Amino acid sequence: MAKHRYINTHFWKDNYIINLDPTENLCICIFLTNPQTNIAGIYEINLKEIANDTGIIKEIIDTILKRFERDSKLKYFGGYIIIKNHLKHQDFKSPKLQSGIAEIINSLPEEVNRVCIPYIYGMDTLSHLILSNSIKSNLIKSNPNRSEDGFLEERSKENSKQYFDEYFEKWWKFYPRKEGKNQAREFMRNENMSEEDFKKLFQATRNYNETVTDREIKFIKAPINFLPVWKDFLRIIDLRFFDLPALAVLFGGRV
Repeated sequence: MAKHRYINTHFWKDNYIINLDPTENLCICIFLTNPQTNIAGIYEINLKEIANDTGIIKEIIDTILKRFERDSKLKYFGGYIIIKNHLKHQDFKSPKLQSGIAEIINSLPEEVNRVCIPYIYGMDTLSHLILSNSIKSNLIKSNPNRSEDGFLEERSKENSKQYFDEYFEKWWKFYPRKEGKNQAREFMRNENMSEEDFKKLFQATRNYNETVTDREIKFIKAPINFLPVWKDFLRIIDLRFFDLPALAVLFGGRV
């Protein structure tokens, strides 16, 4: 049976949505309207499936999910997408709807219920389901690690933010291909890099830059494709300093 998922036209004028790039816009639409979605706003899905459907590589989808989690929009936990505030857009007074939500909640793995449910729905909403005996009260437990939950994670301290922004901007100016700045920023932020990591990143970038000096921009890795593999460029042998004919003999072929 087909399901209908409606998006209000005002959705596209929301300040948060306006500031997303096209790839992030596509992802949030997929998360809200794909065939696995349900009235509870919690469903199981494999990121590889999303990657296959959209053509977006899994690493970028993972980075975008981390941004949405940090911004308290949704969370990916244990293979489940959990959409925060989903019930704000549902007629929760409907007994049929409550029954449908309760059925989904009761079928979820215990760890998903324990960690995520209280923060998705809020205790006011859950109390209605508990009092009506729709869901098991023992499933609803407070999360002892509130600071570790994606929805309640506090923003970095101001000095940490300035530290990150400073290093990212320096790196961005240094990297030869200027494309997808927001995605690169979010990926790097999610890596939680130390000052030492940044130093190594600059060295790896310097090494990579030296190997692509004669390439057209389109043949240089986009930043979001370089960042997941930057450590591969920490040590690069520069063949300009070697006797190439001798190397060819050594390796039994051409170099």
